[in-house]
Amino acid sequence: MALQQFFFLRGINVHAPESRDHADELIEFLSGTPIEWVRIHPLPSRRLRARNEEGTSYLDAIGKFARAGFNLILPIDVGVRDNVGIVTAPRLRHFIDESYSESYKAVKQIETRLEGRSVIYGVENEIDTKEWILQSMPTVRWRETTLSWISLSVNSSMKYKRLKNILDGIHDASPGSMTMVNFEADDPRDDWTSMMSFMIASQNVLSKMRLLERSTSMRMNNYRFDVVGAMEHLDVDIIGLDNYPNYFTKFPPRGQEVGRKVDQVSRWSKKPVINVEFGYSSRNPRSLLSSFVNELFPKRRKVNTLQVSGREAQRTFYENALASIANSRSRGTFPWVLYLDPMRTYRPEAESGFTLLERGFSKRFEPVPALSYYLEWLDEGQRSKRIEPIEHEEEPDQEPDGQEAHVKTK
Repeated sequence: MALQQFFFLRGINVHAPESRDHADELIEFLSGTPIEWVRIHPLPSRRLRARNEEGTSYLDAIGKFARAGFNLILPIDVGVRDNVGIVTAPRLRHFIDESYSESYKAVKQIETRLEGRSVIYGVENEIDTKEWILQSMPTVRWRETTLSWISLSVNSSMKYKRLKNILDGIHDASPGSMTMVNFEADDPRDDWTSMMSFMIASQNVLSKMRLLERSTSMRMNNYRFDVVGAMEHLDVDIIGLDNYPNYFTKFPPRGQEVGRKVDQVSRWSKKPVINVEFGYSSRNPRSLLSSFVNELFPKRRKVNTLQVSGREAQRTFYENALASIANSRSRGTFPWVLYLDPMRTYRPEAESGFTLLERGFSKRFEPVPALSYYLEWLDEGQRSKRIEPIEHEEEPDQEPDGQEAHVKTK
């Protein structure tokens, strides 16, 4: 099965817990939109039969979205604690080995619920080196333990053994299914504040612990090296790029570079590329904006409040990102995230600000301005033309950082 047979993938991310607990409401809302693809993430693929208080399982939710006519992207064996549990150092080798059987079992179960809809299986999530480290930090704690995930991140042989086991499990359970890997494409060098400080500190700590391979520093600071490594080790069909350029700095709302990154990766990987995650948190923008202005103009009277709402800034980000994507080789768009239940606690706190649906006075779901803009953008039809195959270019791009990005192709 080839991605060329599809139109541009008009998609959305649905947070896994909400996909189960609010499936009927979310489907009712989506059924009136141009959206045709749903990515359920982070799917607890090892706990597909786990039920909520109403008796609905994740498998049931997958079946509901499929019966409603939605095609699906389903990430398999994502290493978050809610899926794989706590991975201790003594358990690490066994964890890598069991990735095959767990992936095989999950896909076999999922295949019974697809109702003839198309599916793309994701291999783990955000497999660039920096992300597994960041996601295992005590302030985030999506993956545990920190030491185990640092080891998996920096030891390329262990990392690709786990990922290859997941991919083999998918292929053996569903021969011919499309597969993908995705990368968080915002490098530390793009943000010289919190992110850069954290990555420098992390590298110093890892060096003292003697956990760094020779190439690890390059991979931590430039996701493109991880793309090259993945293409050498993993025979997948699609590359997904995740972009959150405003996660730390917030202002000004960016997004203009999202399409450029798609074009870079598409040219030298010779693979279809989709924007599988992008978004902007509307949480606490005023304090962050005030801090930015005060640092930029220290001699001026301190600014306590700026007249920019979080939702306005979020919409501006979407305008910038979608304009960039429209002029790129992107094969699909999947904003993060359709709905986050305000009754839940999300870490870090900024996560809750990504939600694109809110409850109105009638208690029904209503889109925030950024989602309304996205749906209008899809409705314009500019992305509805059939996708043309990627042309193989004669001259390789000098990526990353002046090195030819030699990758194996199918």
